[in-house]
Amino acid sequence: LVGSEMCIRDSSLLSENKKIEFEGYEKFLFENIFHGFSSYQFKKIIDISHVNNCYQGQTIIEQDTFLDEIYLIINGKLEISVHGQSVASLKTGDFVGEMSFITNEKTKANVIASSADVRVLSWNTKKLKNLLSKHPELNSLFTATLGRQLISELMERSLKDSSSKKDSLKLVA
Repeated sequence: LVGSEMCIRDSSLLSENKKIEFEGYEKFLFENIFHGFSSYQFKKIIDISHVNNCYQGQTIIEQDTFLDEIYLIINGKLEISVHGQSVASLKTGDFVGEMSFITNEKTKANVIASSADVRVLSWNTKKLKNLLSKHPELNSLFTATLGRQLISELMERSLKDSSSKKDSLKLVA
């Protein structure tokens, strides 16, 4: 039995090292969003996801709720609003709900489809957390992917704030 168990383990290692080819939105996401993932690791993440089509004006996430799903925009734009006031826009390749996913807290904003034909990839948060808890390396890679987006958003906001302060100073001068 030990020998046959060894063969099974060896064959699973071979399948993990086998390169998987992706097409369409999966190829785009693998090449542009999921940096550092092997094709096998990315396939594990994709296999538990679903594609959802959203109509313009549809609320994707409601403020002050616990998330059942986390999203990644495949196509289109979403608007983030807090108490009815628009605070940011999201585009293709952006995660949606990542902060609540990471913190396990209620959502801080509404997220609404602001363009026609929005497509998002969604993961059930329980299934995703279960998968990530079983695969520590996958968990690290996924967390790093979310972290890259959060850092990018913070830098963009900082640049916008700095630019608007300079504009305000010009008006005063």
